[in-house]
Amino acid sequence: MVSVNIKNILITTTLVLSCLSASAAAKASVAYVDMRTVIEGSKHFAQMQQDMQKTLGPKHQELLAAQKEMESEQETLTKQKAVMASATFKKKQDALSAKQTKLAERERAFQDEVMKMQDASMKKLYSAVKDAAKEIATQKGFDVVLQGEPLYIANNGDITSQVKSLVEKKKI
Repeated sequence: MVSVNIKNILITTTLVLSCLSASAAAKASVAYVDMRTVIEGSKHFAQMQQDMQKTLGPKHQELLAAQKEMESEQETLTKQKAVMASATFKKKQDALSAKQTKLAERERAFQDEVMKMQDASMKKLYSAVKDAAKEIATQKGFDVVLQGEPLYIANNGDITSQVKSLVEKKKI
């Protein structure tokens, strides 16, 4: 009988201690960062866009000009179809189709280049934001930093402006 009571006491004590430690863990201080505000409002984001425009703008303009030329050639060929021999029309139509295929390949390559450049830049910026959030959270004693839009958070839990300020000071 005594051993059963000691066993029950030990089990009860263990359960109480588990609940207390779970309760302490649940009270971890949580902060929030609005990533969109930090990233899109960042001078680094604006610089990234300028760099991409500077690097890729001429290629983009070249592709637009080639597309316009292609449309013009198609219109001209369509207008001339009535007075053109069908074999000649077919030959010119095939040449134009081959040209369109090459242009489409150039456009896909351009889009790949844009995506790679954006991805590399965003990874650097996201890393800087993550480091800044960690630094602010450590300074302010937060255990967890969430990104996204919270349903509710106390005013002292939103560290977006501090993170944004720190990111702006960093060189990326």
